[in-house]
Amino acid sequence: QYTIQVENQEIRDGLQVFLKENGIPTMVYYPKPMHKQKAFADLKLYQECPITEKLLSCRMAFLLLCDL
Repeated sequence: QYTIQVENQEIRDGLQVFLKENGIPTMVYYPKPMHKQKAFADLKLYQECPITEKLLSCRMAFLLLCDL
């Protein structure tokens, strides 16, 4: 996979739609940061993680397949 980061989630989502319409597969891995996942719900959150949340909302991966 090859991961890119764009300016914001709106751009990322629009780019994903455009690429899908043109037959280019992409994936958003880890759309929810670890500190907000259900598996970690019982752990005490010591601080907010706005940078983590921002970065995850702006990233997507190209799937590097043999037929590309």
